[in-house]
Amino acid sequence: MAYCSQRCVQGCRFTWKATLTRTVEALGCVDIYAISRTRHKMEDAIKIGATAFIATNNDPDWEKSHSQTLDIIVSTVSSTDMPIDKYLQLLRVDGHFIQLGEPEDNFPAFEVFALIKKRLTISGSCIGSPHEVSVGRGST
Repeated sequence: MAYCSQRCVQGCRFTWKATLTRTVEALGCVDIYAISRTRHKMEDAIKIGATAFIATNNDPDWEKSHSQTLDIIVSTVSSTDMPIDKYLQLLRVDGHFIQLGEPEDNFPAFEVFALIKKRLTISGSCIGSPHEVSVGRGST
């Protein structure tokens, strides 16, 4: 088994908590960062497997202090106010941004050069709720 030093971040929308944590661990993520606006969800994030927490409202330079530290971001943010440009700053070269939350309106605008200069990938998935996923696997 190969050691993987990938770092991953997950949004703090806890309807996905257990499934998302297991998924990023299966991807080989060693460090799992949870990001939320405040520290309100920090304790829950640590309980479900996050190894670090970023509270964006409490650290005005969060995107700079964590710049190019992550390989994968799995976002469950559904707000059109999502600071996508700042999230993309967190990714290393060849990083991946995976969107699971459906924005309430259009996906936020961002500078395309942020993708080009670091060869970033943005993708998404419509996998359903944890209940729908387990039902889809034949469980009841």
